Amino acid sequence: MNPERVKQLMRLAEYRLTRDMAELATVNARLRGLENAREEVRKVAEAELPRTGACDPSDLAAYSRWTAWAGQERTRINKAAHQMQSEEWTSARNALGKSFGQSRLLSDLHEKTMREESARRRSLAERENRPPED
Repeated sequence: MNPERVKQLMRLAEYRLTRDMAELATVNARLRGLENAREEVRKVAEAELPRTGACDPSDLAAYSRWTAWAGQERTRINKAAHQMQSEEWTSARNALGKSFGQSRLLSDLHEKTMREESARRRSLAERENRPPED
């Protein structure tokens, strides 16, 4: 394989690597967004829930509603975060690892083809009794 072809493949691999890095960053940002939503639920629940131990029946009903709402929201957010982390984040991380490996492999291949091309030119120059071009 000639160095120019390897260079073209390197550019494609670097593009994929950049794309996969951006995808992982997007997934991480969405996970941070879920963490922020979880914190907002906690703040709202703290602000809205009655803080006294002595509640009349109407306060107890309000307390129960808010507790149920906060629990449902936490459950929804936790499920979304778990699903995102187990599926999307793992998939994005694996794709990034694969792209990095391909990029590294092509970089090594490019160095090898450059050395081989240089050796071929030197050998040709020696056979033709002329000074090497490098």
